Amino acid sequence: MRSTEEWIKCSYSGNNDLKQIYNFYSSDPSELFHDGHENVVGLFLVFGSWNENVIKSKKSEEKIIPFFKTLLKTVQRRSDTSYRTGTIPVDTCDETLSLYCGDNDNYDGEENSHDEPLFPCPPDQLPAVLLVMRRLTMRKPEIKYLLNLKSNIILSLWKAEEGDLLPEPSKKELLDSFNSFGLLGNNNIENLNPTSHNNNSITRFDQALRIFVAGDRMSVGKTSVCLGLLGNFISIGYSPKRLAYIKPATQDESPQLVQRYCEKMGIDCVPIGPIIYYRGFTRAFLAGQTMSSDDMLSKVQHAVDTLSHEKDVVVVDGVGFPAVGSICGTDNASIAMASSYPHTDPYTKKLSRKPIGVLLVGGAGVGSAVDTFNLNAAYFEQKNIPVLGAVFNKLSLDGYYSLENCKREISLYFATNDYQIRRGRKPFGFIPLFSKIGGDDALDHVYDFIRAFGDHFDLSALLDSAAVVQQRDVSIVKEEYDKLQQNLKLSKISQGRGEEFFLPRDEIENSAIDAGAAPSA
Repeated sequence: MRSTEEWIKCSYSGNNDLKQIYNFYSSDPSELFHDGHENVVGLFLVFGSWNENVIKSKKSEEKIIPFFKTLLKTVQRRSDTSYRTGTIPVDTCDETLSLYCGDNDNYDGEENSHDEPLFPCPPDQLPAVLLVMRRLTMRKPEIKYLLNLKSNIILSLWKAEEGDLLPEPSKKELLDSFNSFGLLGNNNIENLNPTSHNNNSITRFDQALRIFVAGDRMSVGKTSVCLGLLGNFISIGYSPKRLAYIKPATQDESPQLVQRYCEKMGIDCVPIGPIIYYRGFTRAFLAGQTMSSDDMLSKVQHAVDTLSHEKDVVVVDGVGFPAVGSICGTDNASIAMASSYPHTDPYTKKLSRKPIGVLLVGGAGVGSAVDTFNLNAAYFEQKNIPVLGAVFNKLSLDGYYSLENCKREISLYFATNDYQIRRGRKPFGFIPLFSKIGGDDALDHVYDFIRAFGDHFDLSALLDSAAVVQQRDVSIVKEEYDKLQQNLKLSKISQGRGEEFFLPRDEIENSAIDAGAAPSA
């Protein structure tokens, strides 16, 4: 393996302009990813003409190695990642600078394009360090300036001999950036410890680990919890291509932040699953004008099983509170049952299912939070769906029901209550309110939220609990599963319903609106 000095020197391309970074936008992966590399990291020193007397005081080749070695001193080189370094001269008076600055997501990467490019404009003070990261799964790279690495710090590092340390804020910014994309450490998939979940090892399961996220009420933050889980799976080393997200049933078809994040990172995502509770759906179901309960659940089973192929972890997002959809036989417990693990009994050879574990999302409070948890956990227990524990979301940092106060009291309850202990249930996290992921610029703050979530959530404990449920020698052999058609062909449907008799969605919705219902969101 090359030394740090060797790979920096090999990656250094001399003085150039930002055109070389267009390669990070290449639509042909072979141009960017080769020799088994699935990730590319670029670090570029961007400087102005007024910096040239310092930057070019010696040959750049002689200065680039100690400079970037200092930057990357705390980042272990990964075997699945290639690194590129360089220096880029720019000038605020240069008419070509406009080609390199902008935020237009439609930029096609061509220098002669009339669209704005994707590069952020340089800070007011140069030099600055531009960080570029792309994983094979990503449609386009992440590009940012390290704003805590001020120009005076850069110049002092550039002048200094090798070995100078970065100031802590600059080091943290760099490490946080690598961590957000799962690029810390040397996570070689062939050398993983199958029993540990830390920054240097992850678990590869025999089949995808499935986690069902359910809420104890509407708008408690189930989907943001799913986002926090996915982001932190990447942070500890899971590849985006080995993760998946699905929302099998939904009431809201508008794009969610978790969908945008999955698309950015290259995580397989089914944001709108087989079941949509659109306007008029319930009455049409009761009138026999829609698919039956069993066949809707068959569709869910097929969607989750298909998505789970060659994955390590699949996050299944519930809808509303646990009983939502019960009038149609598609409440969250039934959806969780359909999302459970396929299993063949080794003795009878009968196909059945192993239950999926449920993570319940609750809110602030102590007595009310625990009471609501127990009420909703009992709903899942009634259908033999195990509840792993809870995460309490959107907690204030101060006041009587502050995060720390709730955490102390609720943790005490779970640690001393025999019923919860026997079932292995835990409070996995207490998440602070993070208002910035609710606006139009939510994607700009998504990595800050993911880091905050990770700081307040025990991901290792959740993985361990979910794996225990997956490995239990317990199958759900219930009449509901006997009804699920194994071929999942819905041409003829139980209860005498055939597809040819279904009313189309637009006809059902228009009829409901004509009768006085509000249009669907």
